Amino acid sequence: MYRCVMTVKALGPCEVCYIHVQHFRSVIGKNADVNAVLRSSLTWQEKHKSPLQILAQRKCKLLEIMSDDAIKTLSKEVEKMYIESDTLLCSQGDDGDSMFIIIKGCARATCTRSIAFQDPTTKENLTKTIELETQVYKEGDAFEDACVALGQQRIATVLALSGSCVGVLKRESMSRALISNELINSMKQFYEGSSSETFIAEALMLRSPSALFPMLDHRELRMLALGSQIQVYPENAILIQQGKTNHNIFLMLEGSAAIHVSSPSEGYQEVARVRDGQSVRPAPCLLGLMTCCSWARSASSWALEQPRRSRAPNKVSWLRSPTNESKASSLLGQT
Repeated sequence: MYRCVMTVKALGPCEVCYIHVQHFRSVIGKNADVNAVLRSSLTWQEKHKSPLQILAQRKCKLLEIMSDDAIKTLSKEVEKMYIESDTLLCSQGDDGDSMFIIIKGCARATCTRSIAFQDPTTKENLTKTIELETQVYKEGDAFEDACVALGQQRIATVLALSGSCVGVLKRESMSRALISNELINSMKQFYEGSSSETFIAEALMLRSPSALFPMLDHRELRMLALGSQIQVYPENAILIQQGKTNHNIFLMLEGSAAIHVSSPSEGYQEVARVRDGQSVRPAPCLLGLMTCCSWARSASSWALEQPRRSRAPNKVSWLRSPTNESKASSLLGQT
């Protein structure tokens, strides 16, 4: 027997005709069509979870640090919003005092970033705007939580990809649920420095085929993002040199880079190319080993540089590197 998924309250005197479930079953019996409709109804009930069930999944750092009692209190503050496909939930850079939780449906987050660089040929100062699809949010996912934690601007533009039910949690509601000062301090400490740049960096790490990044928790990913750096490379610059120790992990934001290996028997050969979202073998870097290949830039694109030892939080940054759409070999994204 399934529990009721809603409360029905009479708004005034009313007359109601009701049919007991046992009588209903005795009349319908084994009618296949009716039973199919009933099964469809049960499936609908399973998909439409309550705000408490959604929040209890704790799919963001802000919810992770909360106790069960705080989650229960918070679930009563959730305001449901039903939206159509292609509805804009929030825009990057806007002021925000609320966070969102997907109860049903899905949404896409994108970030834009303007990067200043110098053309290697003309020496002209140029600006390139990059738009990156950072994440697709599905049922249970919570986002824009930094706005609630610090009251800062929106870090991404989020668009509904289908008709969706979205839970909205405002900052004042969160304050009522977070009674403990320790929780509030922990929350502020974690979100300090959050921005569109750190959001993009974290998204790149989560999208990377490397087995390294999924092993890290939210705090470790955030610290890596805060410690990233920027550098511009001219045409054909060598980013990683075969036989030398490499101190950086590179994540390609847009475009690609060529990987070469040289040997006495086969000479100098291109063996693979790095494409969007891929990392270049972080294991040798982290273990302090010499690299077995070289990575060179041949055209215009952008990558994220993650220093091996980064203590002080710096702004997230981007590297200039190659463009090509060919697939990378097994050298890519392995640990």
